[in-house]
Amino acid sequence: MKDLLLLRHGEHDKKGYIGGGSDVPLSSSGKKEAEQLVSALRDFKPDFIFTSPMLRCLQSIEPFLKMEETPKPIICEDLKELNFGEWEGKTYDEINKTDKERLTLWYSAPESYKPPEGESLAQLNKRIEVFMKNIVCNGKDGRYLIVSHGGPIRCILSQLSKTGIEGHWLFQIDKGSFCRINIFDDQEVLIKGINIKGAEHGFN
Repeated sequence: MKDLLLLRHGEHDKKGYIGGGSDVPLSSSGKKEAEQLVSALRDFKPDFIFTSPMLRCLQSIEPFLKMEETPKPIICEDLKELNFGEWEGKTYDEINKTDKERLTLWYSAPESYKPPEGESLAQLNKRIEVFMKNIVCNGKDGRYLIVSHGGPIRCILSQLSKTGIEGHWLFQIDKGSFCRINIFDDQEVLIKGINIKGAEHGFN
């Protein structure tokens, strides 16, 4: 069996669309939150750690990685957030003033339309599908800690719940929260929890 613990990075101070093209750090509250995650991660005792290369993800597990006998994290580009291209770091209102037509198209069909110089939801979904197949589903049994962003975690949940790309919008993933999923030997899936706060729950 594979026991997956998905962690969305903690809080940051930046506004607007912050995706795979914006390497922003955690805020002071996000760093404090990272300290509070240590107990839950110590209880979980991951055998494998895969993380997005973005600073906000790495900082979210930095306090935990200082512990002895913690597995070395494997940096995985496929776990980066959707790339918003030219819209990175801009708010909806800012984009609506300068690029309203393309913004409207993107909102009407995000699965196929992509921001200028960015990527579509279908492209994000595909790279997460590749990650899950190659790294997790075909990997060894054990406990997996996967540190990523809201978009990729939604993709994992929609794929494993077999709700298709439309299922992406069924899930709200809070910053600094966990999702826990079991994948059994027969590939049956149990979603045990979504938006679990580590400071409130253990993972024995």
